[in-house]
Amino acid sequence: MKRNLILPFLIISFLAANTAFVNATPGELTKSYSEEYDITPDGTTTISNRHGKTEIKTWSQNKVKIDVTVTVEGKNKEVTQRMLDAINVDFDHSGSKVSAETRIDNMRNWNNGNNTKMEINYIVYLPATNHLRVRHSHGRVSVDDMQAGVEIDMRHADLKAGNFNGDSKIDMAHGRGSIGNTGNLKLDLAHSELHAGQVGSSDINIAHSTFEASDAGNITSSSAHSHLLLGNIGGFTSNNSSHDQISILAAKSVRVNCQHSSVRIKEGADKVEARMHHGSFQSGLSSQFSEVDIQGEHTDFEFRISGNPKFKMEATSEHGGINVPDGMNVNYRVEDGARKTIKGYFGADTDEAMFKASLHHGNLRVGMH
Repeated sequence: MKRNLILPFLIISFLAANTAFVNATPGELTKSYSEEYDITPDGTTTISNRHGKTEIKTWSQNKVKIDVTVTVEGKNKEVTQRMLDAINVDFDHSGSKVSAETRIDNMRNWNNGNNTKMEINYIVYLPATNHLRVRHSHGRVSVDDMQAGVEIDMRHADLKAGNFNGDSKIDMAHGRGSIGNTGNLKLDLAHSELHAGQVGSSDINIAHSTFEASDAGNITSSSAHSHLLLGNIGGFTSNNSSHDQISILAAKSVRVNCQHSSVRIKEGADKVEARMHHGSFQSGLSSQFSEVDIQGEHTDFEFRISGNPKFKMEATSEHGGINVPDGMNVNYRVEDGARKTIKGYFGADTDEAMFKASLHHGNLRVGMH
């Protein structure tokens, strides 16, 4: 009789011990959504997500398919379930528009020391001809090649994208990313890094960031505490640059206004206008350059001219030096205390190309190569 009582007692004790172990182990709860809508080929798809991944894939159907998986993990099952219930996805659609947005209710009241974690992942299929808008924070975004316009707004997230045949608008803070080729680009970067292939005309506003493009049309920028690494571009205009490093492989025209920045143009430019304060400037010039107009304070300038140029020069420097190319015809040279002025011409006394310089506490060096 005693043996019969001992066995059930052992079984109950074993089950109780295992139940306690399961409750102590982090639990995972999931739920999913799947919606599919018709859309016009040139329609607009808008996706807004956070705390997870958003994958944008293209297909040949005039439909948008959105698959969402929500995963919540935590030690307390009741709290975990409450968190899962608080995460929802709002869908909307018409003939030319489809949207999906992650909605999280009462997020501040969740954790309470329960070490809960969540992940919300989207996989979206849409026509490549759709206009795409993506908003994402805290996670990763990937986008296939798109043929129409693309707008991406990201915070604390990383981006990997293909080619955008249309124009694109990217606003990124505290992230890293890469895109292929794109049409015209409107770019805002803060504490971020973005690498691009060939881009069209671009308007960029960056701070504490790095932007790289292999080729581009005309670029207009405002920047601070940033790195710009540009390949072959049509033209570069910096409306305001502070504490930057700007490196350009080749540009037909350059116009910069910089403070505490360095500018480097490797290959010959046709036109240069520079206003520099407490920085440095180096540039190649083509043999057919039309104009150089530089003003600097506490800045050294260096130019390397290719081929057989013909140009006039007027250069003045206070508390600095002026070095002109060998073979230059100098017809006016005056040194008055710390002020030096040189006027002359190289190749021919022509009005077709003009080199003007006005420097304070800076040096000018012009050479041939």
